[in-house]
Amino acid sequence: MGGIFGLVSNIRPVAPVIRVGLERLIHRGIDGAGVATVYNGVIHVKKDAGKVTDVHSRLNLDDLPGYVGIGHVRSATHGRPVYENTHPVQDCTGTVALVMDGVVSDYDEIRKRLMKRHRLVSRTDAEALAHMLEDELSSGKSMAEALSSVTRQVKGYYTVAVLHKDEERIYALSMGNPLVIGVGDGEYFVSSEEQAIPVKLNSVYFMEPNQLAVVSRDGVVFLNASTLGRIEPTPQVASQVVVEVVKGSFPHYMVKEIYEEPEVLARAVNLLQREYLNDAAMIVAKARNIIFTGSGTSYYASLIGKYYLEELAGVRADAVPAGEFPYIGARYIEPGTLIIAVSQSGESTDVIRAIRWAKRKGAIILGIVNRLGSALMRESNVYLPMGAGPELAVPATKSFVASVVMMLQLAYAVKGNVAEARELRQ
Repeated sequence: MGGIFGLVSNIRPVAPVIRVGLERLIHRGIDGAGVATVYNGVIHVKKDAGKVTDVHSRLNLDDLPGYVGIGHVRSATHGRPVYENTHPVQDCTGTVALVMDGVVSDYDEIRKRLMKRHRLVSRTDAEALAHMLEDELSSGKSMAEALSSVTRQVKGYYTVAVLHKDEERIYALSMGNPLVIGVGDGEYFVSSEEQAIPVKLNSVYFMEPNQLAVVSRDGVVFLNASTLGRIEPTPQVASQVVVEVVKGSFPHYMVKEIYEEPEVLARAVNLLQREYLNDAAMIVAKARNIIFTGSGTSYYASLIGKYYLEELAGVRADAVPAGEFPYIGARYIEPGTLIIAVSQSGESTDVIRAIRWAKRKGAIILGIVNRLGSALMRESNVYLPMGAGPELAVPATKSFVASVVMMLQLAYAVKGNVAEARELRQ
């Protein structure tokens, strides 16, 4: 698990920009960070365990050569937080470099097969994909054909970005996890989150599951990952706010964000326009049954939201961790079920997978989300913005406070007590 950032540029070396993008994704992983670029037929890699800021201070990620590159911040799931398990990973020949976000669910079986003919140096499912690509490329397939073949051989929910040493391209593949392609002036970005891209964009594309993007200096070509037929997705208006987030005099981002909570509280109670809150409350009131979901801190916020609805509005609700949703939540879902999904980033793998699964069952989605333009916002029938601002620390603080305030306002609105809602705002 982690965050992906890549760049193909016609105007500047990419490594410094990739490093900045990774710093803006630091909330996605602090167990490892690395950058790979392709230049003169060679893939250059720098990586190590630890936070991206610490890795950069030790290795200087900015001095990698080239105008095409990918990077990654890692949260350790498969394998310990050590150098060998840090992305980018490579195949035996050094032909490809790969970064991955997500999980290959049949990794153990694949690893056993690969160990018979490859030297695996890590315990990551990402490296398994790199060696599978090596096998496919050795049979004469193109990179696009190799990626398409690999998707048919593995099970999971993931995204990858891949370099080939002889090509100045990024191959970006989405098999369910969110991935954004951003188009700037003479530059093309690949990112797990739109907000991580540190320059103003002309347009963005939000990749759908089973899509492959071939990103070069000439532009972006989108393909169906199964058939390799060309597709023409509709470009979207970029919504990211390009701001430089600095710690200032605070020792850590977490401390800074805790001190921002009074401002966040004031913003949260004044951000919602009455008609949007009332529309959301009407959806809650009409729902056949209600299930809150979230991951980590957002799940704990969901438990508070469940309490508010039941105690203040007299509306029964359940709460299910997003990672367990397809198993526990299955017996509750029917057409007309309301899913209230909570996520700071709006890109949490488990949350997005849960709501997509629920939508296929006929559920309605109410998103409570901090990052506008995120996958959760786009997938929701209606959403309520937290308005907490950028949150870079891994532990959620101000976004937790903002989400709880949003759910408190929602409970009052469901209750129909306008006076109490107005008093809360004051």
